[in-house]
Amino acid sequence: MTTPSFAASDNAIRAARAGDLRAAVGLARHAYRMARAEGLHAQQWALNALALVQGAHGMFIESVATSIDAFKLAQELGERAGSMHALVTMSGAASFILETDEVSIAMLAIGTREAKALGDVALQVRIDNTLGILHLNRREFAEADAAYDRALAAVGPSDSRAALFTPDYLIAGNQTFMHIRRAIQTLPPEHDEVCQRALARILRAIDVAREHANVDAEARALFGLGMLQAHLGQTDQALAAFVETVSIAQRIHHAPRLVDTYIEMAGVHATLGDLKAALSAYDDAFEIADAHRPTSKLSRICEGIADVYAGLGMAREASHFQAKAQHERDVFSRENDHAMRDIKAFWERLEASAG
Repeated sequence: MTTPSFAASDNAIRAARAGDLRAAVGLARHAYRMARAEGLHAQQWALNALALVQGAHGMFIESVATSIDAFKLAQELGERAGSMHALVTMSGAASFILETDEVSIAMLAIGTREAKALGDVALQVRIDNTLGILHLNRREFAEADAAYDRALAAVGPSDSRAALFTPDYLIAGNQTFMHIRRAIQTLPPEHDEVCQRALARILRAIDVAREHANVDAEARALFGLGMLQAHLGQTDQALAAFVETVSIAQRIHHAPRLVDTYIEMAGVHATLGDLKAALSAYDDAFEIADAHRPTSKLSRICEGIADVYAGLGMAREASHFQAKAQHERDVFSRENDHAMRDIKAFWERLEASAG
């Protein structure tokens, strides 16, 4: 396909992968408007590009909805590759806001079969990168590492379709974050060595992000650095890394990154005994998370606020936020159960049609 909207969709993906997320969303929406004058096949591809860009921007709810639209249209058109690309995007985006990992991994197994049948390397690289994220969510570090290794081995030259969707530095950055998470959970006697290896990886990831002038990748790397430094007790350095992360995330309007960073900052402040600063960070996290439901982060934030109030000797406020934490857990559970029913039904229809 070589229509103007197809080229515009590719440019939107390039902008997203370069870290220019706001421009990428605008380009993707413009590409879809163009595609509506070019026919259903062009619309299907433009929807896939828009869903990918929305996911990269942290607009996970929108990405899931757009992915479903793209999947349905691709199925109507008999576009096997298009439907599988939509499936990958939906699986990855859903994993950030819902507890869908088990179903998503099963769906991606169908995607892998299709990618092999189609000989679609770009699709398979996307699947393996997404599998890395899903396995990391489940703390299956060896499986995540293997998935990232497969993606890196297959992605090919920088001008390939696979590299357009999933550049090698994106995969490497995701794998680096996985190593940080694994290092934090490693026990002695391997702990110190694993942490040092993770630190070397994250410093390299920061350098690569800056070489590419990719502020989104830089923010992700700085967030990981702050997490590792906080784990190692290097609190001043951790706070500095988180402040840099917040500065970038605010510029590019990446709400999930801001929520995660404020939560981590609050934890560091609490460790240092600066409870007022911890409360301020939790308040910032709550305000953003509350505007981007569904998310399991709200109950965690409320628990943190309750702990801070308890530390301040404010028992009534602490009790209120403990109750609110339980309320938020219940709300998320209902939202997650409802979404999971829809996703499972979607998967069952997909599995039936695939086999």
